[in-house]
This record gives sequence, structure tokens and C-alpha cells, in this order.
Amino acid sequence: MRRIDLRSIDLNLLVVLDVLLEERSVSRTARRIGRTQSATSHALARLRDALDDPLLVRIGGDMRPTPRAERLQADLRRVLRSLSRVLEGDVDFEPSSTKRVFTLAGPDFLAGYAAPITSGLRSMAPGAAFELALPTPGMFQDLIDARLDLVVCPRPRNLQDGAESVPLSRLGWVVFARAGHPAALRWGAKAWGHHHHLQIRTGGAPSPVDALLETLGRKRTIAAWLPSFHLAAPLIADSDLLLTAPHATLGAQAERYGLLVLRCPFRLPPIELSVHYAAYRQRDPALIFFLDVVRAAFEGDRGR
Repeated sequence: MRRIDLRSIDLNLLVVLDVLLEERSVSRTARRIGRTQSATSHALARLRDALDDPLLVRIGGDMRPTPRAERLQADLRRVLRSLSRVLEGDVDFEPSSTKRVFTLAGPDFLAGYAAPITSGLRSMAPGAAFELALPTPGMFQDLIDARLDLVVCPRPRNLQDGAESVPLSRLGWVVFARAGHPAALRWGAKAWGHHHHLQIRTGGAPSPVDALLETLGRKRTIAAWLPSFHLAAPLIADSDLLLTAPHATLGAQAERYGLLVLRCPFRLPPIELSVHYAAYRQRDPALIFFLDVVRAAFEGDRGR
């Protein structure tokens, strides 16, 4: 692959490329960026030459991105967004007029907080939006590099240099079961252990439930694993499987599917969620604003 000399790339060309890959049309791109169609075609030609790739090819009446352009698209959007944040760092932040897209990474059950986060943004920053990303091994580096605004997860034992955190919420444990589940008639540790269980894979770390059971010399039978909490409620509602998890992981879905929410028969310490941010941005008014919105969304769940 040919090495790219960054000095040969005009930043304006990357902005044009971002819109081209979204619109897949030179004429529509020209209208959006306020240029002539000829100037936009010339920009595309320069991009093709600089990147040594056609980027967009005409098939029938449509322009379609090449495989390399498709790989570039997501990364390009994040890079341009990060650069905007860097350049806007010293500019006064005004929520009522901002068009920023705030980014938050965390476990999939945070989708249950999307409504209050969106509502909080709309009430004070009607032009703003937010994007929820799933956690990745590199999310703290993305935080430091301003590709993410916030990360929500339990505070790591060794928090990455350059990151700070504040407590967000304490998630208490419950057991979810279908309405009319036979275990509910004589609920307790014995009934809990008699039935098969559902487990959500949240990473490589062992489940706190199984870690506790090991200290007690007990085991449970896992009959199914799922990759997401948001897939759990329908399965629980149509089976005798039990799910032991923090209440917030299913949230409104438990009520929607008529699930029982039973006390956990074992003493499990609550999960202490924290919200993390890049230390050098702690006085960034935009970050402070979004942090306040996220913390407000969790206020109703404190101590559950």
C-alpha cells in the first residue's frame, strides 16, 4: 500500500469526502457544502489521486463506495468529530445553539437510559444529539484521544493514565422470572438453585454471581447465554429460565414483558458504576454539560 504524506492532504478535502460518502452523489454533495458541482468533482479527483483509490464508482445510475471507502467512512467521521472538539476547545459553549454529537460508551443496557438522556439534551440543547457505543478494549484510549466524550462502566482497578472518574450509580441485584414461575411460590436460595439460568456474556471476567457461588461451594446450571441484556426479556417471558442481574439491566423491559422481579437470595454487593472522562477536558464546558445530562438520567435509579 502506498504511504500517504499527510502534508499533501487538504483538510477541506476530507470534509468533502465525508459528505460524498454519505450522499453518494456529487451534485447533492455540492449543494450541501455550498460549492459548485465542478469544484466538487475536482475535489473528488484530488482525493482519488491522493488516496490512490476510485473511492466512488458509478454502477448503473448510482455511485457506490469502494471497499476502501467503506472502511474509511466510520473512521473519517470520528476523526473529523475529534478534530472539531480540539479546535472548539477554547470557544464558549452554548447549549442552545450547539450542533454537537456527544458520544458515550458503555454496556448495552445503557440504551434503557437513552430516553432521559435524549430528553435532557432536547430540553437544553435542541440541536445536539448523542451516540451510544458498545465498550471495546480500546475505549479508554478513545476517551483520551477525544473519540469518546464519556465511558460508563465499573471503575477499573488500574484506571488508564489521563482518565478521571466520578461515581454514577449503585446497581442492586435482583432475579427476573416469568409471571407465574413455579420458583416464586417458595422463593429462596433452594428454589433459585433448582431451576436453570440465563446468563449474559459481558466480557471475559467471571460473573459476580458465579464468583460468590464458588466461595459458598455451590453451582448453578446455565441453560443459555446471550450477548445482550436487551435480548433477555422475551426469552425469560417464554421459559422457566431465571436471570440474576442488576435491576437496571432490563429496566422498563421487565414491566413490558410482565416479568417478576424477585429479591436476590444471596448477598451480592451492588455494582458501582462510574462515569469516566479525559482529565484534560475536566473544564471543558461541553463535557461538563453532557456529564450533567448523563448523571441526571441515572438519578432515578440510584440505590436500586
